[in-house]
Amino acid sequence: MPTIVRDLNSLSWYSAGFSVTIAVSILGIVLAGPWGDQKGPKAPLYTGVVSCVIGLVAAGSAHTMALFLIGRAIQGLGIGLINVSVYVIVGRELPKHLHAKMFSLTAVGWILPALLGPIVAGILVDTVGWRWAFWGVAPIMVIASIILYPGFATEGGAATDNMSMQEWRGRMFRAVLIACAVGAIQPVGETVKDGHLTWAIVGVVALLALTLAASRQLLPPHALILGRGLPALVSSRLFLAGTYFAFEVYIPLMGQTFRGLSPTKAGLVVASGAITWAIASALQTKIVDEQLRPKFLTAGMVLVIVGIAGATTLVEPTIPLIVPVLCWAVAGFGIGVAYPLASVMLLSMSEPSRIGWNSSALSMSEQIGTSTSLALGGVFFGALVGQGMLTAILAYCAIPLLYGIFGIVAASRTRPEAVTPDLRLD
Repeated sequence: MPTIVRDLNSLSWYSAGFSVTIAVSILGIVLAGPWGDQKGPKAPLYTGVVSCVIGLVAAGSAHTMALFLIGRAIQGLGIGLINVSVYVIVGRELPKHLHAKMFSLTAVGWILPALLGPIVAGILVDTVGWRWAFWGVAPIMVIASIILYPGFATEGGAATDNMSMQEWRGRMFRAVLIACAVGAIQPVGETVKDGHLTWAIVGVVALLALTLAASRQLLPPHALILGRGLPALVSSRLFLAGTYFAFEVYIPLMGQTFRGLSPTKAGLVVASGAITWAIASALQTKIVDEQLRPKFLTAGMVLVIVGIAGATTLVEPTIPLIVPVLCWAVAGFGIGVAYPLASVMLLSMSEPSRIGWNSSALSMSEQIGTSTSLALGGVFFGALVGQGMLTAILAYCAIPLLYGIFGIVAASRTRPEAVTPDLRLD
């Protein structure tokens, strides 16, 4: 991304290259849920593939930042459609005993690109140019979608009652509000760096309130107050994402600032968590007792918060580097257990006619958790950085840790015998 914004003379739009994709993906997430329930996962999945391919080609062909962001937005829509469709495919096409293994494989499927992607992208940028980092992915998506097509065993949707046009309009209106709020919350929070502390706080709080108000009817009833069963499960993903991903973003900054690590070495610290994530994802497939899954989900959340607390020792150079590296590996192991396990539990708690709807809620909560944690932490960081980097970093880290505490509470309230009814239609 640094190379792209320099080439397009748009350095000030650096964060927008990421935030616009996350924001628009929410539209795809909200759209794909009931669409998959009513018509089956094939249509939203392949619409998502087409959207991603168009977005990748458009972003790679852009000669202005505006066109690049349009491409990234189209790509984000496709990502949202595909993510939820995968849940519906797993829930409908595979028997229950294979759900955990499939989610383990999907975890590895995007962890490996996360590890190798920066290396491959760097090689492409240095040899043939940054545009091929986008163009090169498009044919891979096309080939993968062709390979997948013969595997569909069922046709049509499982929903018994289709949404009315009015219900669709209401759902998508709320999705647009959430997407706008999520897309704006981080840039608004960053205004604190320009000395606008009051406006930053007011803006972030207002956008956070808008996000929660608009999402209330797109989440299970009582999800925002950690209602037992499915609502708490969806909320646990929100706090898990807000804990792990928000902290991960600042690991390179901590390593380079306080220990003088090179970008490569700082990246290896991050990689330690990705490796243990993959290992734990494979091990969680052995958890077949549904009564034990909530306990392991809670244990995974505990490992994440313990690992993050230990990884903050990156700011103290007198402590051997292996300590924060191992602690981050513990956090990676924790999310490797909790992330796919929550997906498996969601399918077991969902009626076939509501798999898409509930999966949409789970995916949307993840995006909300990550964006709000980053924004809230960013306000603290920007407000205190003038008093020293150490103070600002520790203040930022308090937000992911707080999300982790709420995540432990939410995870502990997901036991199967307390499952509540599925999502409402209003």
